[in-house]
Amino acid sequence: MKAFRACIPAALILGIVCGRTAAAKPRYSETEITFHSGGLKLYGTLDLPTQRKGRVPGIVLVHGSGPHNRDETLAALKPFQDIGRGLAERGIAVLRYDKRTLTYGSTWTQKQVAELTVKEEVIDDTLAAAQFLRKRKEIDPKRVFVLGHSLGGWAAPMICRQDRQAAGIVMLAASAADLDKTIIRQVKRQSRLGMIPKEAADKLVSETRQGFEDLRAGKFPDDKFLLGMSGKYLKDFLARDPVSDLTKLAQPVLILQGDKDYQVTVADDLAIWEKALKNSGKTNYRIVRFPTHNHAFVSIKGESTSAEYFIPAHVDPKVIDTIAQWIKSVK
Repeated sequence: MKAFRACIPAALILGIVCGRTAAAKPRYSETEITFHSGGLKLYGTLDLPTQRKGRVPGIVLVHGSGPHNRDETLAALKPFQDIGRGLAERGIAVLRYDKRTLTYGSTWTQKQVAELTVKEEVIDDTLAAAQFLRKRKEIDPKRVFVLGHSLGGWAAPMICRQDRQAAGIVMLAASAADLDKTIIRQVKRQSRLGMIPKEAADKLVSETRQGFEDLRAGKFPDDKFLLGMSGKYLKDFLARDPVSDLTKLAQPVLILQGDKDYQVTVADDLAIWEKALKNSGKTNYRIVRFPTHNHAFVSIKGESTSAEYFIPAHVDPKVIDTIAQWIKSVK
């Protein structure tokens, strides 16, 4: 196997999907950039507000699971492009980049893929991107933030704990429940909706349960794969505790959640973050729920099924406004 495998179909497990905001006369510029992380050259885009006085705040966008590009393209949608341009129009610089698994994954051997962990794939590259932003003359180095969606939101507290210079974090539909419970819940729902044949869903649920049982018992080899992830990757994932990390952050936190999101839910995920924050005594956080929004932060009618992801749509401008206003409020 030479091609890097995504963690289940990217649209299904901890998926990353958002809509697009249109701009008749863009108030931003886009610059192609490169930076280095762990000996690898990474490629991205820097969105800058064109109407700025002095240095502006900056933010790095953190992808979810799978080998995403800088736009997090999924079918007709380009979520990170939307967020990047939308925030730039509102006076905030945004760095979005292609994941190392996208740029180099097809050239890796199976052994190289098996060696990959959350540290290299997510944390190290985000830290390097933040440092790149701080060195740009257009950016206020004391006001560089991190924004993660879904799995990226899950990772954001860990990133911020390592980057003490980070001004704060934004968590969009951040997963918090145990990974195996999340996968099983999503697969069962997708089977109920007819998105996955029952036989295939039952097999996937069974493999997930047995695999995670073996992982927790220390019986799963590092070089064996489950759901496209190696044992080493999954062990690193399970050893991390972003909920605890979040409660220990000195930096401010913004958490956004769509009530119609079935991939990362109010009951299974947001409740965990909220309870931990309340019990910790941390006060510099804000949680905002969007009653009619799905995992993509698109306002929808009826139940979210993922089918709507393949119809061109827009991230609700209210979501981007909320992020921009919060960032500008952080001193």
